[in-house]
Amino acid sequence: RQDPKLSSIIQSLSNNSEFNKRFTLLNEILYIRPESDSCKLCIPKELRSLFIEAYHCTLGHFGAYKTWKALQGEVWWSNMLKDVKQWLRNCEVCQKTKISSMPSPPPQAIIAKEKNELLALDLFGPLPP
Repeated sequence: RQDPKLSSIIQSLSNNSEFNKRFTLLNEILYIRPESDSCKLCIPKELRSLFIEAYHCTLGHFGAYKTWKALQGEVWWSNMLKDVKQWLRNCEVCQKTKISSMPSPPPQAIIAKEKNELLALDLFGPLPP
């Protein structure tokens, strides 16, 4: 009831508005009724990051789309995918283990300027007797 957007929906439910077709209030908890799915819990703004973190970490740090799909099956809020993408940009584990999409530069040859400045050895072995 503290979330302004959800609070306005709850107030509109008592006025027999168009929200009655999409939303329902059960035990003082707001749910949305999508056309094809069962009821989904409406999440207030201050709890969204907790839900994203719980799903993302439990799933094994999947990407934004898979985390969003998992959340979408159980809960609802507007612009969920945008919020998931934003949260994942700040996930410390994902940032540390993320594979770079930038190609690494080719190795550069080290060029000696003087005789005996560099020494290189090729090691091979052990060899069978």
